[in-house]
Amino acid sequence: MPNSDENDEEVTLQEPIIKDAKPADNAIWMRLLYMVILAAMFALAEAILVLAAILQFGWLLFAKKRNDQIAELGGKLGKWMHATADFQTARTEDKPFPWRDLD
Repeated sequence: MPNSDENDEEVTLQEPIIKDAKPADNAIWMRLLYMVILAAMFALAEAILVLAAILQFGWLLFAKKRNDQIAELGGKLGKWMHATADFQTARTEDKPFPWRDLD
């Protein structure tokens, strides 16, 4: 039986190789997960945008001027929806908020 002091070399185990598997296969399935999550978030963003538009119209109707906070929300929401659409259609690999900061 060999002495443990003699075999102090580190052993590196190799990952099993799956025939005909491409390295990007796993990344594609992860992308699908992100796309499903973003699709749900996009639907919520659409509802918020509709609500903001209704509120802004009411503000314009009664106050006779726009509400700057609602307008700012609409602008940020529109930028996020644009970035989400770019990722969903594979125009870019950059995931939108919450995976990166809002621009």
